[in-house]
Amino acid sequence: RDRAVCVENGILLTEKGKHVEYDLLAVAMGAEANHYGIEGAEKTHSINTLEDAIKTKKEIGKADSVAVVGSGATGVEVACEIADAYG
Repeated sequence: RDRAVCVENGILLTEKGKHVEYDLLAVAMGAEANHYGIEGAEKTHSINTLEDAIKTKKEIGKADSVAVVGSGATGVEVACEIADAYG
């Protein structure tokens, strides 16, 4: 794992000092849960990784009710999938 720090003239420089040559570069933003300091939010479940999604699915199966908060289009997708699977 590494992070890009500079992209210039067909070469990507990483934090660890590696130079990576490329012909075509796709830049994709990573996702990380941010609870914005909301008390209790750290007890929620995420779907940012496959492991998170599997864990969340197990918890949803045990729950009496579920609230989907945030994530924009992803949140809408999750809510629809939950409704289809458990509704």
